[in-house]
Order: sequence, then structure tokens, then C-alpha cells
Amino acid sequence: MNDDEFLISCLKNYLADVKEEYDYAKQFTDADSAEIAEDDLEIYDILKVLIEDIQGLDSLHDLDDDDYIFVYECLQAYAEAFVIDGRDEETRKKAEEDFNRLQELLDELEADFTYDEDEDE
Repeated sequence: MNDDEFLISCLKNYLADVKEEYDYAKQFTDADSAEIAEDDLEIYDILKVLIEDIQGLDSLHDLDDDDYIFVYECLQAYAEAFVIDGRDEETRKKAEEDFNRLQELLDELEADFTYDEDEDE
């Protein structure tokens, strides 16, 4: 899987995670669950539209700053909740590689955005 495919895969996986969390939270009637469901629905709606415009890493530079930051924050949230299944050695190694690749992607995106901000000054 190349870097563009990996980026899109991570975003789609995070989108699925957000949808799953929304579906779970909306089952409950308490205020906290309602707030979580509302937040998840907002993230889902925004990211679903953005994913349609993202063809790979280069297309991220076509996003406005707010959307770029939003995508970066989604990838950060995905990394924070990334699960490495250690029950099988091969699966664990693959998950660790994917997590390290995700961390490298986040570092690259942060550096690109910081560099772009510096150019604006």
C-alpha cells in the first residue's frame, strides 16, 4: 500500500470508528452520551465530505487551513485509539508497522503545516 492509499485507509478506518461510537452513544439518553453522539455525528459528517476530495497526500495541500487541521486532528485521534492486537505475532508486527507509519505521517503533516505557516509570515 502506497502512502496515498495508507492515508485514505486511515481516514476511512477512523470514519468507521466514529460511526461505531456514534451508534453506541445514541442508544443512551443521558446528557453525556447525547453530547458524545452529537460530536461524533458532526465529525462524521465533516470527514465524510472531506474524504471525497482527498486523493492522497498532495490533495491535502488543496484544503484550507481549517480542513487541513481537522484532518490532522482526526488522524491524531485515530492514532490515540489505535489497537495493536498481540494475540498473533504476524498480526502484531503488521499493526506495529502501521502504527509507526501513521506516526510518521502525522509528523510529516505537522511539519508541512508548520512550514506553510512560516511561509505566510
